[in-house]
Amino acid sequence: MPELTASFALQGNDGQSWSLQTEQLGLHAVDNIRKLRLQVRPRAEVDKSRLEKLLGTVLPDKSAREGAHQSPQDKVNNEATAYWLGPNDWLLLDPVQETDRIAGALREAAGGATSVLTDVSDAWSIIEITGEGAVSRLAQGCSVDLHDRVFPAGRYALTRLQHLSVIIHRLDDTPRFRILVDRSVAQYLRDWLVA
Repeated sequence: MPELTASFALQGNDGQSWSLQTEQLGLHAVDNIRKLRLQVRPRAEVDKSRLEKLLGTVLPDKSAREGAHQSPQDKVNNEATAYWLGPNDWLLLDPVQETDRIAGALREAAGGATSVLTDVSDAWSIIEITGEGAVSRLAQGCSVDLHDRVFPAGRYALTRLQHLSVIIHRLDDTPRFRILVDRSVAQYLRDWLVA
């Protein structure tokens, strides 16, 4: 078990903010990001370019998750991000527009297809992990090869980490990763990461 060289809690109003530092890892919660789930009826004709312009980010497709290097976005700091969850199904982080405006324009961009925009901010937690030991620690609980030659900055994967369904997104080559996980198991994952 790595020795904690510093450990401190950053308690926010929601009681969820925290930060931990070990010799090899830095971890912190990122809870100030709005998360929306965008779903459009499967097989509907969607004007993706119009939705992307509205949302301020690229809506990746299946190929982004399965190998072709297609970053969910060009920038990851304080920018909108979209993760592909399935056909016509995306998780949006910090979209540039307000939810009501997106919902109204969504109906038009979805070509009249049934679409749903749901605020899921309270359902997901985000843990950022940095440091020399980040790749090796994540590799102990994940089957995805996270080496920077295979998993470069901008790449993300829907996978399992320590038996939990997660999204792992490599933000840069520091290395710095963003892990999105169900809020109900986020503390378990945090505890495993520093164990």
